[in-house]
Amino acid sequence: MSTRVVTILPPWWLTWWFGLLVLAAVILLARLLLVWNSTKLRKKNVELEAVIAERTRDLQAANEALTEASMVDPLTGLKTRRSLNAFMPAEIAQSLRHRRRLPRDDARAAQNIDLCLFLVDLDHFKSVNDLHGHGSGDELLRPAGDVLPHSC
Repeated sequence: MSTRVVTILPPWWLTWWFGLLVLAAVILLARLLLVWNSTKLRKKNVELEAVIAERTRDLQAANEALTEASMVDPLTGLKTRRSLNAFMPAEIAQSLRHRRRLPRDDARAAQNIDLCLFLVDLDHFKSVNDLHGHGSGDELLRPAGDVLPHSC
């Protein structure tokens, strides 16, 4: 009786090289998913930054418009007390700098460096509003607002 040695090989899906191939495929797939997800997130980030930048510009424009609106009276177009608080410190500092630079005895050079401030009060304005209404008061303020910038 002769004996024959039979070696049973494992199926191909249970071999070490197939396991290594599957591991490499899983690593490659994970890497591709990571790159795809990172690209998608970067693209979304760029879109969101663009939206934020646009909204920031819109907010800045709205804030500037609100600041300007708070500095100018809508009826007369004249500057308000709030604008005085905003620009007066710089004007005072500029006037003081000019004065410090001038020689003390030069009277001609001292012209036009002083700072003047005009405060105007319309006498009996409250009684115009009380007797004739705010519309009449507005009709009185508009021409006064038109005259003041040209008289200074």
